[in-house]
Amino acid sequence: MKISNKEAFNFGFMELMVLVIITASLLISNSMHNLALLPGSLFGIYSYILKFASGLDTIPYTVQRLSSLNDITKRIELQEEELLKEKGKKELESQPYQVPTVSKNLKISA
Repeated sequence: MKISNKEAFNFGFMELMVLVIITASLLISNSMHNLALLPGSLFGIYSYILKFASGLDTIPYTVQRLSSLNDITKRIELQEEELLKEKGKKELESQPYQVPTVSKNLKISA
């Protein structure tokens, strides 16, 4: 539920930002051209803005996919660590002799 709410919020926020960008660019282009804004230049400005906005629409999707890939990678790494620990314990239990342990505080004198 939280994920879908965040996705809806992100989508709505991106659409509002697109509207702000379109409005700001049209106002700036109108002030630059004074009163003589040709329909062709207006169409060109609008089409470039829409291409830019369509690129912005892919950002939430990309972030969602990257976060899910990171989550999957962490799960796989944890699973591999657990398997290695279990395999190591089973190998130690199946050996007929005990593996000697070495103390970490071992001092060697010359």
